Amino acid sequence: MPLGSPAKRPARMWGIGAAVAVLGGTGWYTLGPAAAADAGVETAEVVRGDFIDVLPIRGEVRARRTVPIAAPRSAGDLQIVFLAPSGAAVKTGDVVIRFDTSTAERQLAEKRSTS
Repeated sequence: MPLGSPAKRPARMWGIGAAVAVLGGTGWYTLGPAAAADAGVETAEVVRGDFIDVLPIRGEVRARRTVPIAAPRSAGDLQIVFLAPSGAAVKTGDVVIRFDTSTAERQLAEKRSTS
């Protein structure tokens, strides 16, 4: 049979494919990632962990919902003894302001003594 006969073509194609695979593997081994490190290309080892990045931004923060608080007008002069910090997150029932009760207690005592 001649060299180019149909019976020998598949065997020849497998031989050429194997040669290309061996040459490609050799090239990858020689010129692959290890060669890049030797060629002065900066590399780093990958380690699993948390990714922490800081993004400095400027802006304004506003409350999602605000509720005005007012003291009764009949309370007279009131002195604040506690005030929750501005912008603090509060829940239902949290104290946000506390007034001095000494004046109100004195007035109550006077009304009780006169009655």
